[in-house]
Amino acid sequence: MPNATQYYRPSVEGGRQLTTGHCVPLPRAVVFQVGPLPVRALLSAGARTTYVDLRLGDRADLPDAAAASWQSYHFTADRFLMRDLARDTLSGPLTRFTSSPDVTETSTQPRWVEIRIPKPLPARFEFISPPIMVDGQSLPFPVIRFEKTLWMGISPFNC
Repeated sequence: MPNATQYYRPSVEGGRQLTTGHCVPLPRAVVFQVGPLPVRALLSAGARTTYVDLRLGDRADLPDAAAASWQSYHFTADRFLMRDLARDTLSGPLTRFTSSPDVTETSTQPRWVEIRIPKPLPARFEFISPPIMVDGQSLPFPVIRFEKTLWMGISPFNC
């Protein structure tokens, strides 16, 4: 059965795409490391709110979990930005959801951080994070690029 959908494809230099969906295989998340700290990033778009989800510190996201031997981490600031690539404009600082933890407080556990993205969403944008401290070392957090993409294909009959 023919099928088409639009979505935002995340990418990070050196990152690995995670495909979700059994009927329409979309690369919905990207997994990468900042030093030993594993990170999963994806864009969650709802009817009223869109946000970037960062899952920090979850060793399950890595093929070699032993490579992720971190003890603690925190961002050096709470200043997340968005760059519209078509207009070359910068928006921010972006706000966190109230349920998201204070990102400048040290964490020793994996956690989710959700940062609101202003609407309307540009077709191509970059999510820019402040540096992150991992085990006492300040590391640059890579820029995450999101690009609106069209997927077209033939879905299995029972999807």
